[in-house]
Amino acid sequence: MADDTFRGMDVAAARKAANEMLTDAAQIGSLIRMVDGTVAELPWEGPDAIAFREQWRGRFRTELTQTVDNLVRQGGDLEARAARQEQASRH
Repeated sequence: MADDTFRGMDVAAARKAANEMLTDAAQIGSLIRMVDGTVAELPWEGPDAIAFREQWRGRFRTELTQTVDNLVRQGGDLEARAARQEQASRH
């Protein structure tokens, strides 16, 4: 009995996923910039306002920026793997 299990990469699906990762990263980056503007323009003064802004910049913005970086890195890695798979399949 033959083993018909698919082994290898569906290059088109991988490229689609890589593109979605890069698109999502760009959208998150845009949201970060929008929230930055909102937080900066928020009419609020005092210690609580300072703590809130510091928490946004110091923790949440940093975590979201790392997410963007990870999506870009993983999307690029997946695209490179798709290219290698495509090249290997030609030989």
